[in-house]
Amino acid sequence: MTSDAHVNQYNSSYRKPNLALLPLGTANALFHSLHRTPPSLDAVKSAQIKPAEPSLYIQGLRTLFHGTPQSLPIFQARFSPGARILIDEGKTTVPLKDNTLYGAVVASYGLHSTLVADSDTTEYRKHGAARFGIVAKDLLFPEGGQMPHAYKASVTLDGKAVERQEHGYILAALVSNLEKTFTISPDSIPLDGKLRVLDFGPMSGGEIMGIMKGAYDAGKHIAMPEVGYRVVDDIKILFKETGDDFKWRRCCIDGLIVAVEEGGWMEVRMFPSSQGVLDVVLGGD
Repeated sequence: MTSDAHVNQYNSSYRKPNLALLPLGTANALFHSLHRTPPSLDAVKSAQIKPAEPSLYIQGLRTLFHGTPQSLPIFQARFSPGARILIDEGKTTVPLKDNTLYGAVVASYGLHSTLVADSDTTEYRKHGAARFGIVAKDLLFPEGGQMPHAYKASVTLDGKAVERQEHGYILAALVSNLEKTFTISPDSIPLDGKLRVLDFGPMSGGEIMGIMKGAYDAGKHIAMPEVGYRVVDDIKILFKETGDDFKWRRCCIDGLIVAVEEGGWMEVRMFPSSQGVLDVVLGGD
């Protein structure tokens, strides 16, 4: 994550570093997306049993020693002046330099960003990836039988306004999987550099659970009529939530949480591939 000035001041002696991934985190979205193996239709039809895959660590080490570096596509996320990075379990805010961040995985607003932010505590991290499900239950089924929060914002995709002004989920991704079995963007191909947006409006907790189950079922959620899914060049979100509390104005950029001031905005677009800043090691399996 770096500023425009820093990115554009590379001189002729700059050499892009090579990034080799080992799956030692919680979700390992980039690793699982780069090592994703689409299901074999022939094997499914004939009910053949596929051979056991090597462990994630073996896959990572094979890639490290036998893979080939390739340019890692990244996106640029710009925010309105006043946006702050949240740290220390959301208790501390840090000014966002140049109002800009860069990412290679996901930029989100709505349920996903709230879920990531609320689950990023010492207590929840003890549960590993299961922490997302624990927090999701509280967000999807609030006490008192209320509906999940409807996020108020004006959204434009490639300059075209989305008609609704309330949203449930808005996520732009450069990867296919957020977890090994959670295929949020099944059409994404490793390093294809295409930014895909998945979105849907306010729904009941049960309806949202149905969509999430589709994502866990090889990405079948994208065929649901209430789910939007498309390739875009840019996305802009103008936040309409009022008040000093930024609980419902938090965005997620590759796991980093950004709080946006009242009336603020976020804009996400692809960073030019000609200005790639690092390579990721791919293949070797």
